[in-house]
Amino acid sequence: MIDKYKKGRRVYTHWDKKSEQVTIVPKKNKELPDGNKSIKIEVPSFLVSGKRVNFFVIHSNRNEFIVDFGVQSVPMNKGDAAEQNTTNVKIVSRVIMSPRQAKKFLLKLEKQL
Repeated sequence: MIDKYKKGRRVYTHWDKKSEQVTIVPKKNKELPDGNKSIKIEVPSFLVSGKRVNFFVIHSNRNEFIVDFGVQSVPMNKGDAAEQNTTNVKIVSRVIMSPRQAKKFLLKLEKQL
């Protein structure tokens, strides 16, 4: 069963519990550079559930921002003092974006929070 609904400028289409497509309809008189009237975003089923993270680090230079997301864990063994003061982080995702996209991302985050 296909479930389709509209919220604002976004049209959501669900094919099953794990597959979703989002179509964004542009504002009046604004077309995308390639002349299309909308953007279709397809989320593969293996990405729908996402990944939980509790750690991130940001690296940047003039041309790009690199954001690494990870899961931070405390070692379970009771080793020497150096091991007890060590925190393990497993990076699960890396996002690379231009300064312009990073600024847009920041503005959207600020608006949502």
